[in-house]
Amino acid sequence: MLLDAGRPAPALDSLDRFLRRHADDPEALAERGRALERLGRHVDAGRSYSRAIAQYRAPATPDPDLFLERARALAAAGRPEVDEAIRGLDEGIAVLGPLVSLGLYAADLEVRLGRYDAALARIDRLAKLSPRQESYLVRRGAILLAADRREEARQAYAEALADIARLPEERRAARAVQDLEAKARAGLAGDAGDAPAGVEAARGGAP
Repeated sequence: MLLDAGRPAPALDSLDRFLRRHADDPEALAERGRALERLGRHVDAGRSYSRAIAQYRAPATPDPDLFLERARALAAAGRPEVDEAIRGLDEGIAVLGPLVSLGLYAADLEVRLGRYDAALARIDRLAKLSPRQESYLVRRGAILLAADRREEARQAYAEALADIARLPEERRAARAVQDLEAKARAGLAGDAGDAPAGVEAARGGAP
């Protein structure tokens, strides 16, 4: 309730009192991470999320959002914590399988570090698991633009448009597909804006 009311400092005090009696409670540790993050203590938040994740024992598994929250907290702290954030996402993938949400955010962070080939490899691995390729091709184009590999980016956007054109009419009418088509056309026309923003904009369309 204190967190919802925008009062992270007293929320943290309350959580710390509870955790002195129940040190391994994963929900309290996760909430503590959220309170710390709102206070701008990103590294400490990441550690609290890590403690929450560590409490789960097979066959129980952490919620995927815990891995995402930890990664976002660490990424907000800057490098070298961005590297740690990527390692944490890979830990989540190892535990939970190749979840799209974890893989896409890891690819975004690779771009942030200028590791474009690593980002492309992550997108390609996810694409192999999907029968639909257009969203991944749009993301590929954005990453290639970030790497200043413009001809390859144009090819990826063109392939995305070709895939979209082959979809049934009712699928092409869907808002998500129309948004992807607009991004691909903008990228093909060289009007995609700065490439890292294009990477973020392509998120959410993946099947």
